[in-house]
Amino acid sequence: MEIGRCIGRRKPPAVPGSHARLFRYFHLSILPCLHRRWRKLPEPLRVLVQAAALLLLAWLAWRWYYIRYELRAISDPDAEDYAQIARQLALGHGLTSLTMPLCGLEYLRQSGADPSGQPFWPNLHRFPFMPLVEWGLFRLFRPSDGTLSLASGIFYLGSVPLVYLLGRRVFGNGVGLAGAVLHLFSPPALGASVSGLTEPATTFLLMATLLLLTGPRGRPATALAGVAWGICFWNRYTCAMVALPLSAYLWAQDRRRAPGNVAAFLIAMGVTMAPEMLRNARLAGDPLFSVTAALMVPFKSALAPTVHGWYIPVYVKPMHTLLAWPGAIAEKWIHEFYGGWRHLPLLLGLEHLYPLLLLSLFLRAESAAQRRLRLLTLALVALHELTLPFLSNIVRYYAYLSPLLLLFAAWGGQVLARQVGPALWPRTSGEAGGPRLLGRTIPAAVALVLLGSPMVIGWVKMDGPRPGRDPSHALVDAVRSHMLGVREAIPPEKIVLSNAPWSIAWRARRKSVPLPPGPSLVPLLAREYHLDIGGIYLTPRTIGAWETPNWGAWEAVRAGERAVPGFVAARRFRDGALLLVRDRGAPPKRPIGPLLPEEELGG
Repeated sequence: MEIGRCIGRRKPPAVPGSHARLFRYFHLSILPCLHRRWRKLPEPLRVLVQAAALLLLAWLAWRWYYIRYELRAISDPDAEDYAQIARQLALGHGLTSLTMPLCGLEYLRQSGADPSGQPFWPNLHRFPFMPLVEWGLFRLFRPSDGTLSLASGIFYLGSVPLVYLLGRRVFGNGVGLAGAVLHLFSPPALGASVSGLTEPATTFLLMATLLLLTGPRGRPATALAGVAWGICFWNRYTCAMVALPLSAYLWAQDRRRAPGNVAAFLIAMGVTMAPEMLRNARLAGDPLFSVTAALMVPFKSALAPTVHGWYIPVYVKPMHTLLAWPGAIAEKWIHEFYGGWRHLPLLLGLEHLYPLLLLSLFLRAESAAQRRLRLLTLALVALHELTLPFLSNIVRYYAYLSPLLLLFAAWGGQVLARQVGPALWPRTSGEAGGPRLLGRTIPAAVALVLLGSPMVIGWVKMDGPRPGRDPSHALVDAVRSHMLGVREAIPPEKIVLSNAPWSIAWRARRKSVPLPPGPSLVPLLAREYHLDIGGIYLTPRTIGAWETPNWGAWEAVRAGERAVPGFVAARRFRDGALLLVRDRGAPPKRPIGPLLPEEELGG
């Protein structure tokens, strides 16, 4: 009906000038008419419609991406480790784990606890938020890779309208829409949305926190923002340090009411964090305890340049490592600090937007809200650049800041379009009405070119996560025949040594610890930590940066050139993977079954 009314309107008046034909085309188009009727709608309704449209577009993009990369999605050890903890919750075993890094076994022994994993190990190395989310989804759907992708996908979907609302509130509707669309189609955001990792949840919670802090000033909204960021602490402990720049942001926003607002934010955040901190204090005597921090501090330093702490049976408190080897840690910090700045453009996912982001740093802020948000974004990047080099300054730890950077890039593109548009289409006094319409159209077209073309280029060039069967890049083992072979050969009460223990725990459902530094140390490992080892599984390749110490010796075992004391080969898979079982002088009691096709475990 509305379209018919627009088409049936009277003919346009004659417009003099060289641009009359183009103006006549625009006037006869139904778009200006629909635009006028759209502007007559109430503003809250227009905002709601646009947010819903972005959510629908995000859902379509996510479904397309998931269908395309379904068999490649869960390709990170962390995702499989979170998943097996979630399944432990679903089975009623609490926050327990089927895996434990070697440094965790050493910590349990030093603390007087039982490192044997009877019946399960406590969760000492993973944040609890994602397992809790996945546990809830496991109650609705079966535990599978698809459910893990959904767990991260729901936060990706929820973050898209939040990016729009935050951008609209601070920069205006155009920048909000552009930033949300860029985030929606950003290759890193889409890759993380099916990964089962924590980054989409952190992004969603940051956008929710900032939206609450930039909204109508009030203690309830401020306290709710504290609750949101306290939940983010459950997702990643390093989020606790972000409370400092967020508090400074609150203080600068309303100095008259700043003490009360900051107190409401911090108290609500502290109350939300308290249960997890109390659990850590009860388990380890440290409210921020995680063996992950202990193994990450020496990693990539002279203490452990290539070997991940998962494979080193040494536990030293992070602070003790910093104080005992300051030179090695300082050298690592410098290297990681440089790497963080070098990889910062990757946060955008669309490196072509980096010049627009740099431009936005030098633009004059049009409002105090823009100035405060720019300072907060710079403070967050600087805070991570100063602290994360002590752990590992990898790009995905910054990923939750990507929507903020995209919003500033979109703002830079908008300002540039406003300057370029009039230059491309100078106004003339002889045109009646035409310049006003075209004066809006040309900047929009320029903005579309600046923001849209990089998005299209990035979309075309985008590649999904590496497949689990890729021998040169995979960090997990998702081959069905491998995992079924382990399940059939190893009883549930036994422990499996592997260079992919997270895959053994999630896919084979067996307790697993990493391989010791050498095959000859297997009996010593079993004796020192009271491990009832039932088998050893070797993937058909090394695991990149997660390489075990002395992998060459394990490679000789896989090739049949070296034996492991007390173990015999139960199955040699076609792709080179090897399964050893305890040598009891007779074939294993459990039937191993026929060799199955080499297919991946999908959702």
